[in-house]
Amino acid sequence: MHENLRRIEYDATHGPPGLRQFSSHLRQVVWPQNFNLEKLKKYDGKENPENCITLYEIAVRSAAGDEHVMANYFPIVLDQAGHQWILGLPEDSFDSWEELRQAFIDNFIATCEQPGNKYDLERIRDRKNEPLRDYIYDSRICVLRSQKFPTTRPYLLSSKGYASTKH
Repeated sequence: MHENLRRIEYDATHGPPGLRQFSSHLRQVVWPQNFNLEKLKKYDGKENPENCITLYEIAVRSAAGDEHVMANYFPIVLDQAGHQWILGLPEDSFDSWEELRQAFIDNFIATCEQPGNKYDLERIRDRKNEPLRDYIYDSRICVLRSQKFPTTRPYLLSSKGYASTKH
């Protein structure tokens, strides 16, 4: 088993290589031989960070990686906003993958596209001089983003130009 692992040697004075936001302990990583996750999509902040993390953990585990590998490779799957976030943190911010994982979720959960609800649909208004095509498009996008609309209740466009669940 050990022949499939490679340890990166480092100078004890400077600590292990890697982001200074990770503790020296977390930066001590043994990379699986031929570890490569190049095909992973970079996180752009649009999808739910919990979903991103779950898929990332599956990918790293399938490539024989542990929590240290997960933490140290994670910056590679972040886009510019993710890089700015992680590099803007103080030194030794994280001592474990779990700490990094939770901080990432907490930071990006509010910025991702969230599914809508019936109240979002009810707030859609026909703007003055707005083409009908644009109004219909906005309504459809709202419905598509909403995963929890009751299917037994019809949504009607009222004469005032807004969506309603009332008959």
